[in-house]
Amino acid sequence: MEKKINSFLKLKWALVCRSVSVDQKTGLLSVFNVIEEICLKSKSDLPSQLVIPVDINLVINLEVDDITSLDKLTPSLRVVILNPDKKEIGCKDIKIDLSGINNDKLRVIIGFDSFDIDDFGRYEFVICVKENDGSVYKKIGSTSIKIEKEAQK
Repeated sequence: MEKKINSFLKLKWALVCRSVSVDQKTGLLSVFNVIEEICLKSKSDLPSQLVIPVDINLVINLEVDDITSLDKLTPSLRVVILNPDKKEIGCKDIKIDLSGINNDKLRVIIGFDSFDIDDFGRYEFVICVKENDGSVYKKIGSTSIKIEKEAQK
């Protein structure tokens, strides 16, 4: 899911999972229990707002386009969560520390301890980047999960 824009960071892929770990020696990423959908037991429609108490991680794999200019940048990520009607229901800003990067890959792991929903359908995590404090956020890609009502037996 690579999306090209005028930015030094390019999204290679993003996913939602239950747990993730990074090996300290090799830097290899281990992702467990990828979440594509969540089924809820419900006898009726959802109330106006429901909080699902679930620990999930948004894992973002970025590629650095020009590693030579990193010392001049103070990048930030913004993750905007959209409901099935494409209305914003959440937002998280993350400052990126580029001091320890030594190759062209950058991984960001964002944890959520709950997930707010207001309807059944597809919820999108829109990933945006801002290169410096004075610039604006630009969308570089997205990933999503589906919230469904479990079929009654």
